Amino acid sequence: MTWNLVNRFPYSSFVWRGNDGSEVLAHVTQDCGYNSSVEAAEVKASSWGHQQGDIHPEYLLPTGYGDGGGGPTAEMCERARRLGSLPGMPAISWGQPEEFFARLVPLKSKLPVVKGECYLEGHRGTFTTHGEVKAAFRELERALQVSEAVSCVTLKNWDRTHPWQRMIFSQFHDYIPGSSVWDVYQEGVPEHRRLAGMEYQKVEKALKSQGEDSLLNPHAVEVHRWVNHPGSRKCVRVRLPALSGISINAATIPTADAVEVTGGRVSNGLAEFRVDQNGWITHWILEGKPVALEGPAGQLVYYRDKPSRFEAWDLDRQTLGSGLVASEKASITPFREGAHRAGLRVRRRIGERSIAEVLFYLEAGSPLLRVDVKLDWQDTYSLLKFLMPTRYLATNARHGIPYGSVLRPQVVSGTVSEAMWEVPFSRWLAVFDEGESEGLFAVTDAKYGATVRDGSVGISLVRSPKNVGYDGMRIAWPPHLSRIKGPSEHTDIGGHSIRLAFGGYHGKLLRADHPASLADTLFTDPAAYRGKAFPSALESLKGGETLIPAWAMPIDEKSWLLRLHEVGGQRGSISIRTASGWEVSSCSATGQGQGSGKRAAGFEFQPYQIVSVLFRKLNNPSAKKP
Repeated sequence: MTWNLVNRFPYSSFVWRGNDGSEVLAHVTQDCGYNSSVEAAEVKASSWGHQQGDIHPEYLLPTGYGDGGGGPTAEMCERARRLGSLPGMPAISWGQPEEFFARLVPLKSKLPVVKGECYLEGHRGTFTTHGEVKAAFRELERALQVSEAVSCVTLKNWDRTHPWQRMIFSQFHDYIPGSSVWDVYQEGVPEHRRLAGMEYQKVEKALKSQGEDSLLNPHAVEVHRWVNHPGSRKCVRVRLPALSGISINAATIPTADAVEVTGGRVSNGLAEFRVDQNGWITHWILEGKPVALEGPAGQLVYYRDKPSRFEAWDLDRQTLGSGLVASEKASITPFREGAHRAGLRVRRRIGERSIAEVLFYLEAGSPLLRVDVKLDWQDTYSLLKFLMPTRYLATNARHGIPYGSVLRPQVVSGTVSEAMWEVPFSRWLAVFDEGESEGLFAVTDAKYGATVRDGSVGISLVRSPKNVGYDGMRIAWPPHLSRIKGPSEHTDIGGHSIRLAFGGYHGKLLRADHPASLADTLFTDPAAYRGKAFPSALESLKGGETLIPAWAMPIDEKSWLLRLHEVGGQRGSISIRTASGWEVSSCSATGQGQGSGKRAAGFEFQPYQIVSVLFRKLNNPSAKKP
């Protein structure tokens, strides 16, 4: 946080309070990084920058080569010994962070409180750099989500320690941001995809038995979607109950109105849009209500992107002032996949050497605008955004985060909001009028960076700085990497397939229609298998529509945990009812029950709270009364 480029972070020691009210005692070292060599200037600068010296007269000074290095050297240790006894210098002693925080705990009530997000005003390019590693990470994340849900439904469990460890390892600070040396991704991306494939193989084995062609819904919300029927080889519309396996025949529901394409107009009775001769959306209606567009939507905007400091890490403010809407003449052709999916294919050149094919389409029975971007990206030092300009001008926009959502300013009204020219989001975001009464949401498969300003949403698709260490570290490549052809000198050069979806937003959306749910259900396929049906232990969720089921996790052979995240900043209650033979109770985050179970239970929740509930199969169901 002390690296902020616009607003100086004001504290050294503070209490961080999350949106849900949880607290963490925190300390940052001002005016010195995490590679201190104990020079006199570093020690004094950190002393002068210590903002809570009136409350406690000590600060941490991380010492040595810390960023992948080997710690302090003998010379650093000797400097610490000598400087600590010089007049005018702070006293210096060695210790561990745990000891420091133990002394800080009694002073907690005197420390300032920082509530909500701590936004780093720097390294904004890391939300997008090396898109292939972020896509592979999301692929493994989805595979584990499906795998654990299958264990919850079938009560067949297996060891997932290794894939979990590898996925968590990739969240190291230079791995997932795309700022590691290229050979990390030469090994890491295939590893993620291989581990995801192995989990799906185990899922198939766990589900396979004698029976019909079936689908298992890994989500704790009901899902409606189109699937290929293996028997008839036709695409059918299915209704999949929450967390259950059901035969395709039993799940099939009546076909919705077909999608019609007439000239540049696409309609399915629930939504309608029109694409002009340039290939942009100029007219858009969702469930009978026009979307408040400020200009043509679905534009691809190209930027020359050459950061002044760290290429892979940073996205400079001046870069976003240089955007050019792709103006090459577009080829626009209709496409159709049966009666259930149809739209328009827009193909054009982008930048200097790249080609983009954008599919704008609707599916029968759904109001969502689906967008698939198939990209052959060949431009270096460049950034590409997908633009949706609207007139939804509330002060804040809502951004998905891994455990709920966060409100950030989208209208510039000072240096704090100005510094947020590029922000991270986890799979969904929404802009709206004040009060969240009407707006537009976006959901993505594996894109995490966006510019959200004055109602305009620009989702970052790819960027292509030079690979870190491509030149200087070539001499250190191990033999097994030296023998293979390296990547392009720049990141993300090559093919990309990017999936997006857009829909109408308001604060009272039903659980299954909320973008936090759709970010999972749209891009995570149900598990296909041939075998018996698996009834769900979850009969119903009622009330508390902003409390979104995020993950089902097996505990043992008779119980599993359902995690729910409050995503709308609301408080309320939810009623959960199980199927016969099961009981539900509140529990801790680790699955320890906190009360006697029963078949139906109600839970109160607070804004942004994470709620965990335990489902347990009864030994003698007939002995348990509803």
